[in-house]
Amino acid sequence: MNQRRNQNIALPGFMVAELNALQRDERGKIICANLPDLQSGDIDTFYKKVREHSNATRWDYILFRNSDQRVWYVEFHEGTSDGYSDVVKKLQWLKIMINDPSTELCVFRNLCSVEYFWLRTGKNMLHPASKQAKQLAKNKELKYQATLTID
Repeated sequence: MNQRRNQNIALPGFMVAELNALQRDERGKIICANLPDLQSGDIDTFYKKVREHSNATRWDYILFRNSDQRVWYVEFHEGTSDGYSDVVKKLQWLKIMINDPSTELCVFRNLCSVEYFWLRTGKNMLHPASKQAKQLAKNKELKYQATLTID
């Protein structure tokens, strides 16, 4: 495992400073008061190169703040009914990866503050009365929104 040492945990080698792992147009959807303390990683691109995960439905990004050991998993995806199904599949894959001790993501599995965000892209939004919106409302773990503010 390619790792770089940070104060408290060995970070995977795909982690980079601030929001630099995100595509330029996605960075504007993340608002963070203290960027120098934040690191980001492109989960999708990293695992696309791993043969056994190259065809998986992969999650997009991880954001990590070392000072308080907080993790935000962020998925940018269209805000549609079909998008909901895709994001749920990606979240299932991500949880398997986090809990697998042989993966790079396992170093984050025992941290106290972990949050999962679906940041919608495009102009579409889930209709509040849709089956998917109701399922999402019951899912207290996955947060669906347009932007993410990190305090």
